[in-house]
Amino acid sequence: MLFKRLRLGLLNGALGLLLTACASQPAPQAITNWDSHQLSLARLKTWNLDGKLAISTTDPQGKAFRQSANLNWRQSPDQYTLHLSGPFGQGSTIIDGNEQGVSLTQAGQNTLHAATAEALLQQTLGYSLPIEALYYWVRGIPSPNSAPDRLSKSENGSLASLEQLGWQLSFSRYTSVEQWPLPGKIIANKGPVRITLIIKQWKLL
Repeated sequence: MLFKRLRLGLLNGALGLLLTACASQPAPQAITNWDSHQLSLARLKTWNLDGKLAISTTDPQGKAFRQSANLNWRQSPDQYTLHLSGPFGQGSTIIDGNEQGVSLTQAGQNTLHAATAEALLQQTLGYSLPIEALYYWVRGIPSPNSAPDRLSKSENGSLASLEQLGWQLSFSRYTSVEQWPLPGKIIANKGPVRITLIIKQWKLL
């Protein structure tokens, strides 16, 4: 009986904490002016986010494979660092980028360099990821470097889906981070490549 009461008390306490956490996440305000919204988010250039990245694709022989990693993304106006790691930091990969180029460092291996992140990942993985465009997509706005082929918005005016640079994207789980509505889940598809990014925490610096 004591164990049952203790378990019930812990369950109620956990439920209370969950409800409090959910209540502390304000719903994003409606976006009434899309152009102003894009300009505002484009000025957001410094952040630290934690999340989970999953990539699934097929090799040239048609064999499917899937990779997933914890992601920490540190962004400043003139450089970025993407830290990818498995459970407990295993298989750590660090991608550093700035105006001079991009480097990729893995434990026990030589550091690789390239002009762009896309070229570097093509060289190391055999397929490319749209890192430069993700710089904008992660904020829930299209990249200004290429006109979108298609764009749709949710009921509150935030970006819901996007076709750009050959990628098809969906955006969901928006939360208010300070004054900005930012997506918590992004799915991107292009050919055999599918990227799923779950953002667990935003920190604006």
